[in-house]
Amino acid sequence: MISGYPVTDRNSPQVAGIKTYNPPYLVPRLEEVIEQIRPLPSYTMLVGVCEGDESPLIVELENSSCGPIISISDNRYSNQQFLRSALESVCRLNTKSEINIHLIAPNAGVYPELISHPHLIQKYTPYDMASWVLVEEFVKLGRERQAGLKAKPLQILVIDEMDLLVQDFEQDLLKQFLWLLEIGPELNMCVIATISSKRILKEIKPLLNSFRTKIFGRIESPNESSQIAGRPFLDLSGHVPGVEYTIRTAEEDVKIILPQTDNTTYLHTENKLPSED
Repeated sequence: MISGYPVTDRNSPQVAGIKTYNPPYLVPRLEEVIEQIRPLPSYTMLVGVCEGDESPLIVELENSSCGPIISISDNRYSNQQFLRSALESVCRLNTKSEINIHLIAPNAGVYPELISHPHLIQKYTPYDMASWVLVEEFVKLGRERQAGLKAKPLQILVIDEMDLLVQDFEQDLLKQFLWLLEIGPELNMCVIATISSKRILKEIKPLLNSFRTKIFGRIESPNESSQIAGRPFLDLSGHVPGVEYTIRTAEEDVKIILPQTDNTTYLHTENKLPSED
């Protein structure tokens, strides 16, 4: 059994405006889970612990079938917690020579663990034109790898709040980004993104279809969650924010518990986006 700590103790994640939960289980610490699953092959990422049998759910990033990955929730806290845990596992389980990470986020300070790792090559905000250049550089590198050039190290492009980045893309850049989502996984180029369920605009929906692995946090509206997930009667309203997630792949839906990083008391205090409740 994986040891952990109660989510309701004094170190529990608390989010302003979100009801208090009292789940009957322990939430594992990331470092404890990693210690129990070592050694693992290179190019792996710990996504979570399966509810029920407590088995770890591992993503093989070199396996193109998992494709790009996106976390969707009705609050940015859940999305940020997923990125913090997943990317910390990447840095702990892989060397910099194996995996490089590039971050586009409104506030990189939300990810203090990632910033401290040498795996992080560069970071930009979605409002910086350099983030557009970074997408173009990823596409250029993908073309080179498609031509048979060196396909290592594996490159991860992390995009927190993807809508903020792509909302002003010109048509050509949007096409390039779609190419990266569809072809990149075959070239050891992975996109991991987040988006608020409340900010999925009509023009963004085609992008979501290109993400083969979707990770859902709490979505309070059952109708909204079933529409976004494409699963009738899928109710995500009871998920504990930042702790419980449902992963949808091409084959199945799996409910997981997210291992928490050492810095569990860190809270994101930025104001919500205008369209968030």
